[in-house]
Amino acid sequence: MSLFKEKRVFVDYNIIIDMLNLNSDFDDSQLEPIIDLIQNDYEVLISSEVVLFTYHFFGKNEDRSWLIEKLKDLISLFEIVAVDKYIIYKALESVERHGADFEYKVQYLTAINYNCELFLTNSREKIGNISHIEVIEL
Repeated sequence: MSLFKEKRVFVDYNIIIDMLNLNSDFDDSQLEPIIDLIQNDYEVLISSEVVLFTYHFFGKNEDRSWLIEKLKDLISLFEIVAVDKYIIYKALESVERHGADFEYKVQYLTAINYNCELFLTNSREKIGNISHIEVIEL
């Protein structure tokens, strides 16, 4: 993992789920902004929890070979970053004080922790009012 590029973008968990979910309305054209960012020297990050959640979400089928291949593709495309104790604690505090969505708060705080400039999501309404980072809805 390089984490030395100056420009970083964090991809929301729900985008990854929609990318892999054959029943969603996700269209390959929605990948174009991510591809453009990579081509423009952005480092595209997801948290390690995204990989775990994705496996859990889709791994209920007996045939997991397609999922394993897709996850390998994901981890070759994105940088995988860790969520630490501090991020979890701050997210829990935010839920306690403001009723924030825990999943989104963890992702947002992870993006901030890794100095991301952009946060890509398909659920802008779940994020609420945030600062320090530009949110782009796909």
